[in-house]
Amino acid sequence: MIEQNVITVTEFGNSLKSFIDDSFIFKSLKIKGEISNLVIKANSHIYFSLKDPGGKIDCAIWKSNVSKHVLQTLKEGSEIIANGSLSYYPPFNKLTFTVNNVIYEGSGTLDKLYEERYQEYQAKGYFDSKYKKPIPQVPTSIGVITSETGAAIQDILSTIKKRFPIANIYLFPVLVQGDDAKQDIAKKIVEANNSKIKVDVLLVGRGGGSYEDLWSFNEVEVIEAIHNSKIPIISCVGHESDITLADYVADLRVSTPTMAAVSASIDMNAMFDFLNSLIERSSNGLIHKLNEYKIKLNNIKETTSSALITKLNNIKQQFWAISREVELLSPYGPLNKGFALIMDAYSNKTIKTVDQLKKLKEIKIKMSDGEVSIKIEEVK
Repeated sequence: MIEQNVITVTEFGNSLKSFIDDSFIFKSLKIKGEISNLVIKANSHIYFSLKDPGGKIDCAIWKSNVSKHVLQTLKEGSEIIANGSLSYYPPFNKLTFTVNNVIYEGSGTLDKLYEERYQEYQAKGYFDSKYKKPIPQVPTSIGVITSETGAAIQDILSTIKKRFPIANIYLFPVLVQGDDAKQDIAKKIVEANNSKIKVDVLLVGRGGGSYEDLWSFNEVEVIEAIHNSKIPIISCVGHESDITLADYVADLRVSTPTMAAVSASIDMNAMFDFLNSLIERSSNGLIHKLNEYKIKLNNIKETTSSALITKLNNIKQQFWAISREVELLSPYGPLNKGFALIMDAYSNKTIKTVDQLKKLKEIKIKMSDGEVSIKIEEVK
């Protein structure tokens, strides 16, 4: 038997929506709170939360109400008065405060604390360039201080393995948010400095999150640990727009964990490609330089002013220096000194050993003024 007054979830949601939509009190509200979880989508809507010590409500500003004033006023951690109306979306049981306009009230609690600490540590000199340690150009042992389960460690590992697979990576896993995170991060920085495993650089950070999620990297314990580290530290907290106090005190700040991995590694493939290209182009490059200097000589050979004569002498010296380099690079240079070059008569490959001769029937011997062909009858 079905009890009376039992309604479905859908009926409940629709009834609540009707109640909110029909109530005048919910159509024009002013709510004061601190901004958190701010998401500003390009040329679109804005989403954030308003909170105080006792609670939090999700808010939205639709694209039609996004003005320059709104964009300038909204800032993570700021305190505002938001004008708008309450709306309810039954399918997801979602209560949203739809904001039409905002009034800036000042800095929120965390925002004020951030500014106080910034001023304090700036006065102490913690952000000064004289304390910045250089990042090694080719670190072979890289320490990472982040969550062992987050996306950040996966991005770092995949990037370094792709760029510099011979690097050793050591993870010092930590909590990256919550009340215990600040102590954990600071402890692991000290541990990495005192470890028997010597790392060349430390990557300290996490992926993106709200203002509160990233707050551990604004804590005194973390700031002090980074400042006192003997190992160079690259901070990589959140995204490009997220700047923590850890970023200011670190030896290098980058926008994301992926960029930290790029900054801490060299691209071996690119390096090898560059070296191979450099070797291939070396002779052509020097010859090109010679041609440039020949042109310069022709352009100024008729000029008699002292300044141009001096320039001519300089170019002559450079011309002969490069000519000597080309001569040294040429494989045929030694032939002018009495040496000879032995080659396979068919492939023109250079023969360097007797074992190679045993496999051939005919060879060419190249000398300074020509070459001769010789048939091999016996190799002893």
